[in-house]
Amino acid sequence: MSLHDVGTMRGVKYLESTAQQISDAGMANSSARLLPAGTVVLSRDATIGRTAIMRVPMATSQHFAAWVCGPLLDPEYLWVLFTDAMQPFFDVFQNGSTIRTIGMGDLKAFRIPLPPLVEQRRIVERLDVQTAKIDQLIAEAERFIELAGERRAALITAAVTGQVDVRSVA
Repeated sequence: MSLHDVGTMRGVKYLESTAQQISDAGMANSSARLLPAGTVVLSRDATIGRTAIMRVPMATSQHFAAWVCGPLLDPEYLWVLFTDAMQPFFDVFQNGSTIRTIGMGDLKAFRIPLPPLVEQRRIVERLDVQTAKIDQLIAEAERFIELAGERRAALITAAVTGQVDVRSVA
């Protein structure tokens, strides 16, 4: 996973593939290590704060921080925290003038709320339900806007072609 993948992380929870791959020889001759599926990654350079969960084992470039969640931390819960609740904090920790970044020291100092695993999963489930409702409302609004645009265009066409008499309105 490299900065080439940050764009694909917008609005997705899981990442299954990357723009570039590393060979076995590349892995053997670098400091890269293969991280397990379920690892939560956070972009710490350029587009800071983009977050995804690896659906398959992957290695990352130095532009990412990675959390391999243990038995007390649900990856989807951590993803929710990074994607939503902690976004304002990422701005505070950024430094650098050419490429903005968050230092590993700052990331290691992050403290997250850690309710029991059952509660973490309940939070994720509740957010999934509410987000689905919001997504449905957005889709309906987009359909309405499209339909209104079509009706507007049809009305203009009808007025221009004389199918609708608009003289009384003027």
